[in-house]
Amino acid sequence: YILSAHNITLYEGLAAVARAANVKPPSIKIGWGLLNVITTLGQWLPGGSIGHLKTAKFWQPLSYAKAIGELGLTTRPLDQTLQDALTWFKEHRYL
Repeated sequence: YILSAHNITLYEGLAAVARAANVKPPSIKIGWGLLNVITTLGQWLPGGSIGHLKTAKFWQPLSYAKAIGELGLTTRPLDQTLQDALTWFKEHRYL
């Protein structure tokens, strides 16, 4: 089962975060070659060793329909989730 929702690309995710934060979304898209360079160099950045950068190049569309149908998985709109997350980060002075 895929216990997830909102299977979007990194660019779409960054654009959604920008909308929630009321800022301009990214204006460039990163190609696979540049992404490989970034993920290689990113291993030396803070947090780079936890693997998030390395997994970006393996994105693929996966369906969580089975979890909805068989497990009754419910989700909520991504924009609402992002807005709540940004509010939490602001309240706790991380932003």
